[in-house]
Amino acid sequence: MASVAVNVPGSAEVGQLFTVSGSVRDDIGQPIPGTTVYLEKRLGSGSWQDVARVTCDGLGNYSRSDSCGSVGIWTYRAQAEVVGIPSDTDTISITEPPPPPPVINSVTISAPTSQVEDSSFIITGTVRDQYGSGMGGVSVNLYQNGGHFTTVTTNSSGNYSRSHTIFSPGVYELAANAGTKWAYRDITINEKTVSVGTSITLSLSPSTVEPSGVFTWSGKLSRNDGMSPGVQTIMLLINGIVPDSTACDNNGNFSAVEGAPASDGYYDYRSYFGGATLALEILEASMSPEIRLRGE
Repeated sequence: MASVAVNVPGSAEVGQLFTVSGSVRDDIGQPIPGTTVYLEKRLGSGSWQDVARVTCDGLGNYSRSDSCGSVGIWTYRAQAEVVGIPSDTDTISITEPPPPPPVINSVTISAPTSQVEDSSFIITGTVRDQYGSGMGGVSVNLYQNGGHFTTVTTNSSGNYSRSHTIFSPGVYELAANAGTKWAYRDITINEKTVSVGTSITLSLSPSTVEPSGVFTWSGKLSRNDGMSPGVQTIMLLINGIVPDSTACDNNGNFSAVEGAPASDGYYDYRSYFGGATLALEILEASMSPEIRLRGE
């Protein structure tokens, strides 16, 4: 009996081209050249869809490229135009193609908005692929104002970190580069604030005064580095209480008049400077030794 055959691969991916081929033979197995073959396909038990109308070559063979747009088992059917030749079928399993391999989709960079000069800070960031997952083992180039200063490698979670120090004040652009992706971050580097110790003296004149009388308290505020302290607030303490305050001059000298207590007795006084924050300096607080005033 004459026959028609159809053959397809066992499997392919959605949208992938594959070859549908076959042949037409007579009842003694000889090719029937020029025979027209109608090709159809269907998904599962769905309706048949036309594929193509092909013509056998001189050896009775035919072939045609095709693809399937959905996952599942597809059946191909070949029907010869010659009357009395039964159709033939073959099946192919269509699967989803594997996802594309991960590629670098983004890189981030984080750092403090500001830092003082000559002090280290941490630069961190993450490299992610097109699926949003962190990518490990990626080289990340770090730049400062366009100049490359180091290369780091991301960990298994796609994160990186690096300690960095900038030695001069100013605004700097930090950048991270991974593959073709870039990220940027500005940081302001401020001048370093210096802490300066101080000392203060106190004199009382006279050292003995009538109750409710007056006396002069004076002294000097000095910086340990020998520089002028500038005008600062100086407080007078009596037994831990602040009855009065005054201001020193630019060189730290101060003098003020104070009323003595109304009762006889001995009273311990100190001068006290509470500290000050200047543009780039912090003046530390200081207190004088006790000076005793006798009221009688």
